[in-house]
Amino acid sequence: MSVTDLRPSDLSATASDGQLQDATLRALRQPAGRVAVVLHLSRLPPPGARPHHRRIARALMQDTAAKFDGQVFVRPSGDLVLLCRRGQGQARGVSLKATTAEPLDLPEVFARLLRADVSDPARFVSVWSLEHESEVLLTYTSTRTRPAATPPPREDFAGQTTLVDALGRVMDQVNLGDVVQRQTAITLRPGEAAGFTPLYREMSLAVPALQARLAQSGQARIDPFLFRHLAARLDQRMLSGVAASLGRGGPLDPSSGGQGALPMLQLTLTVAGILSQAFAGLAQACRRVGASLAIGVDAMEVAADRARFEQARARIVEAGFIFVLSGVSHLALLIADPAPWQPDLLKLDWSPRLPDLPEGDGAAIDAAVAEIGAERIVLHRADSEAALHWGLARGIRRFQGRHVDVMLGAGRIVSCSGAAGCNLRQCIERAGSIAPSGRAGCTNLSMLDHAVPFNPNAASPPQAAAEPRPAVTQVTA
Repeated sequence: MSVTDLRPSDLSATASDGQLQDATLRALRQPAGRVAVVLHLSRLPPPGARPHHRRIARALMQDTAAKFDGQVFVRPSGDLVLLCRRGQGQARGVSLKATTAEPLDLPEVFARLLRADVSDPARFVSVWSLEHESEVLLTYTSTRTRPAATPPPREDFAGQTTLVDALGRVMDQVNLGDVVQRQTAITLRPGEAAGFTPLYREMSLAVPALQARLAQSGQARIDPFLFRHLAARLDQRMLSGVAASLGRGGPLDPSSGGQGALPMLQLTLTVAGILSQAFAGLAQACRRVGASLAIGVDAMEVAADRARFEQARARIVEAGFIFVLSGVSHLALLIADPAPWQPDLLKLDWSPRLPDLPEGDGAAIDAAVAEIGAERIVLHRADSEAALHWGLARGIRRFQGRHVDVMLGAGRIVSCSGAAGCNLRQCIERAGSIAPSGRAGCTNLSMLDHAVPFNPNAASPPQAAAEPRPAVTQVTA
């Protein structure tokens, strides 16, 4: 199912209980074949419903309402109510290929949405037949509701002004290399001599380093909204830093820099960053020298503003860059289909729960992997050998995570002529840094930047095998 962009005008009703009662009475004049689906978000334990619960649930209900002659209502308590035609329901669960959930399938979908937070998600969803359970529905709609006693967390962080300001000052003043970390993704190539080749070098915000500088451990945890705020402030500096490094070599150079082909640079940017003049300038500069980039966009960014995301994606394609969809959990794959977003690569976050999912969920994940195409998936946060085994069993050959870091580091230690003065941990930490201080002590920076072992006396380091741009099936959202 496609999680569509939501705006207040998309909802067919407001938060008025009076309007819900009026709509219920109108529907009961011809109740045959009609149902009410209620998601009781007000029942969730403190801190209550999270922003993504509301956003995804409203999107799913609105999609269903549009197809099954329905209306969606948001009660003051936070409960979501859908009045619509009954539909047929899926006999064997929800198909991930469907663009819209049938009304009778919504309880299963919402259970998937909530089960990461509650142990019994089924009790938070009610489905009432207007023909046979009208009294239950009337009792529910006639009961006046008040905002929940425990309000949801503040989404704008207005109560954290001091912290946000402090973070902003750090982001503006600190050296870029001190708050950016690097990690290399690889493509496994069984049967070949090297066994793997680098896929890209991702540059991302190093939140632990940021926390250390604030000296406020625990206050800058990766809350998704605070993280987006920080990422937006980092975009302009990152784009400027890459543009300044173009053709000069070093960890932020997206071109070869005269040292042989480096793995492609992958930047994770906000939609606002991609739509900025700085991005347009970098794209033009890359085009002049024949350099390319992979541009990652977090799935939360896509869902937050679909229209602006479409503009951003068009810019990525126009620049000839690779579009990487990141931040996709296995739970997201169970309730949404990312195909309409047309990623060239999709970063699926590894979870130790994946091998032990219930049979139905495991089959649904396998179906989603097959539908997306295993060749397009990067198993992200692959921090254990179990992650690699799980991915390989499903045809996935691209991995990123701490286990990959260890594999790359071990290969360098075995091959590097300067390895006598290093240990594996030092090599891994230096490979993850782009600051001169973090790389100090390495006597083979070229090998460090190319990620894989090679003979430094050779004419040029071995180039990563050319990765063709994955074919993208045009899907209409």
